[in-house]
Amino acid sequence: MSDSTVQTAARWSARLRAEDCTEDDRRRFTAWLDEHPRHREVFALMSGVWASSATLTRGRSRPVTASRRTVLAGGIGLAASLFGLPGAPAEAMVLRTATGERRRCVLPGGADLLLDTQSMLILPPAGAPGQAWLPGGRIALSLPGGGAPLRLATPTGTLTSPAGQFDIGVLPDGVTATVLAGLLTAFPASGAAPITIGSGTRLILRTGQAPCIDHPRLDDLIAWRTGRVVFRDTPLSVAIMEMNRYSEQKMEITSPVVGALRISGLYHTGNMAGFARALTHLLPVRIEGTHTLRIVKL
Repeated sequence: MSDSTVQTAARWSARLRAEDCTEDDRRRFTAWLDEHPRHREVFALMSGVWASSATLTRGRSRPVTASRRTVLAGGIGLAASLFGLPGAPAEAMVLRTATGERRRCVLPGGADLLLDTQSMLILPPAGAPGQAWLPGGRIALSLPGGGAPLRLATPTGTLTSPAGQFDIGVLPDGVTATVLAGLLTAFPASGAAPITIGSGTRLILRTGQAPCIDHPRLDDLIAWRTGRVVFRDTPLSVAIMEMNRYSEQKMEITSPVVGALRISGLYHTGNMAGFARALTHLLPVRIEGTHTLRIVKL
């Protein structure tokens, strides 16, 4: 799900509850919902309800007072007032990080959350039933026992757990979830049977593929939390994709032959210049360009 779609849904959510919201605003919102099926899904997930355009356009005859909207310091996200069905208006929070940024926060109930670069997490209204939603990026979550259980929606399934420590990331075509401590149950969006995994186990759910369960090197997997990334005989195309996530300066591969080269080692995320220098020493390549670094085979 694109970041712009989520942000547009948040803006519409706040607009619909603003004091000066007009019938024309509601008509334009309905038109936006109808542009693509995913627009309705995103708005519904954020609101915690499966709303229909008919319900929304009939709405309340009296304008709804806009609740506070706060942009959080450091660009971590925003608190967006969300429009709900008849009943008290709900508030949800959108947490996000910029390129090269990591943010830690403590959630209601005591859960410790760390967001990786280019990540977004949508939390349900405080005290309201529902589930959090991870449309993109990666998070580390430590969930204490006795609090609210984990219920996290992702593009390819819903993840649940009463307590534990987890590393969860959204892939281009699915989601990966690793349990560092505790148990985690996944309910695939495909309708397949639920899958429960324990400590040291990773589950990968990809669209159109059978679930994959393995036992990765946990030190490698969580290196991102301290600003590092570990590659072990990794195709250069995959390594470049990962490094590009952390830097405004990008690298690009000039041919499939270059992309197929393999690389190993521990590197600091965001240090694209240092990574480029390492490539020229480890692989038969040279680096061209300044803003965008092009990797060319010797």
